[in-house]
Amino acid sequence: MGKSPPANPLVLKVLLAECCDYHKAYPDQPPNLIMTEKRGFLAELIHRRVPQIVGLYSAGTWMAIEIAEWASEKLARIENEKGNKTSEQ
Repeated sequence: MGKSPPANPLVLKVLLAECCDYHKAYPDQPPNLIMTEKRGFLAELIHRRVPQIVGLYSAGTWMAIEIAEWASEKLARIENEKGNKTSEQ
């Protein structure tokens, strides 16, 4: 097989930034495109902070729904009060 092209230094810097934990643990190893660490699915999700992000989106969505519900009840009450005042006159 042919020789692979020389590595681009910019690509190596980006790869090094992406796998800095691995590089800190094994500083004598060059950064690779393929991570040599094998992780389980759940461990990989936790490493990528997926539970935290899902929690933040869930809390934000819940808050938006609560505010919308509160505002719609408030507006309905105001509309009811306006309707009662006009019928009295």
